[in-house]
Amino acid sequence: MQEPKKATRFSISGDWGGAKPKITKELINIVFDIVEELFGKKLNYPVLITNFPLSENPIACYAMKEGCYQVNLSASSGLSWCQIVYQLAHELCHLNSNYSDSIGHKYKWLEESLCEMCSIAVLIALSKRWNKTAMYRYDRGYSASVKKYIESLPSMIGYMPKNRGAYLVWFDSNVGRLESSCDNRELNGVVANYLYKNVFSIHPTAWNCVGMLNKWNCHQNLNFTSYKESWREQCNDSMEVNTVLNAM
Repeated sequence: MQEPKKATRFSISGDWGGAKPKITKELINIVFDIVEELFGKKLNYPVLITNFPLSENPIACYAMKEGCYQVNLSASSGLSWCQIVYQLAHELCHLNSNYSDSIGHKYKWLEESLCEMCSIAVLIALSKRWNKTAMYRYDRGYSASVKKYIESLPSMIGYMPKNRGAYLVWFDSNVGRLESSCDNRELNGVVANYLYKNVFSIHPTAWNCVGMLNKWNCHQNLNFTSYKESWREQCNDSMEVNTVLNAM
């Protein structure tokens, strides 16, 4: 297999279930476009995207390979477009949030929640612009399928705090569970949905703050309040980070 060149954004390998590579790459290009719009930047290195249909979960690997990030997906096939978008957007968010700079700290649940939120945001953007993408010629009515997929996500149909007060009550009751397991999808989904609807869908420049995560030794933060202050400092006390933190 030919490794991706430095000038490319990604290459694909693995089992894509008979889907035409050209179409799969067109879809992936759209995901990259949307994620780059959200974060306002491109990744520093290309991404080697490998699909393992029988794998339990997708993952952004900590180790790089020949100058490339490694992302492993677990889409059932290359024809499962929504699933590919959902998984890839999540993993690209990890790459954009400096996931490997500070590993294993107890506040990783926030990164996981924000990556779930990234999947939501990318799918919503895709549903709105489908008719103007290169994929439109392959299925002109697929935007409706994207909308149905979004509505079926656990994070979109689970508990949704009505306001900040309700969120804080929920958070106080669940912070222990969040810190003990960063990838509790039920809890991450609550955080993702709440922050998307109350902050990020209204203030899209807040994504700049996500790109500042993990740039310090998060293990030094003794509690979540301390962690938030470190994040605020990394963002130079910007309006965006204060908008996010004021909601939390």
